[in-house]
Amino acid sequence: MADQLATDIIAKIKAHAEPGGEEITTSTELT
Repeated sequence: MADQLATDIIAKIKAHAEPGGEEITTSTELT
């Protein structure tokens, strides 16, 4: 469970780092 959460967060960070990636906000992190 914890590993899946970490993977999801990493995926969001990578997506944010990509050009045109969606901005990570507090609300998106918590959903």
